[in-house]
Amino acid sequence: MVKKFLALSMIWMTLLPGVSFSQEAVYPDFSQLQAVFWINRSHANSYDVPITEQILAPTDDREYIRDLLELSRQWFSGIIYGYQFIYRPSDQVREVSEIFTIEPVHQIPWGDDDLEYLGYYEEDQKIELSFRYFPKDYERSRLKAWRSSRLPDMVGQAELPDRTDMQSRMESFDEAVKQAIRNYYRQVIPNKPREIRGRIALRNVPRSFADGGRIFTSLRVIIDTKEVQEYQHF
Repeated sequence: MVKKFLALSMIWMTLLPGVSFSQEAVYPDFSQLQAVFWINRSHANSYDVPITEQILAPTDDREYIRDLLELSRQWFSGIIYGYQFIYRPSDQVREVSEIFTIEPVHQIPWGDDDLEYLGYYEEDQKIELSFRYFPKDYERSRLKAWRSSRLPDMVGQAELPDRTDMQSRMESFDEAVKQAIRNYYRQVIPNKPREIRGRIALRNVPRSFADGGRIFTSLRVIIDTKEVQEYQHF
């Protein structure tokens, strides 16, 4: 039986035409992460096999199912392991172009048996698909370390063209992370730095939606600064 989990946030995101998700985040004891995905009934009925019979394994290759699994895998990894980043602000006076890179520290392997399809629920014109992940002991330690620290956190938002594919979602995610980092360091560093290196972890799953050909993403990240390089001369 599935235990009642702590709903930290309710988040919606369009993945493919007719597909969206909400996320219920992290159990208080870090024993589980859970994500709830929604698909429009009209979209689900366009497939030959009923959707409730399709999601049987964490390696399903059907495109929209794979996208749902992949996104939950990436977001769960971002909450547990986080990302390394390098941010170099642009500076017109010094003729410096902006550089921003973000790389996962580690990711849950594709097909991990601890990432599983949990069940479904039908309501009006929606079908709810639920996924969960059971962190290993060492992953629970990472979760506790991120969330018990006194590291600052910051909100970031992004708006980019929506091409209705996974790539546009990931680009919007990267941009929102960059804006969160930029927002934070503008508050704590009076003079524009040359370069900043550090790590971030997702506080929760990004909030995203598509509207009018645009993809909007909002998120909150925990920030761990490793190095700030200042300019030696103006």
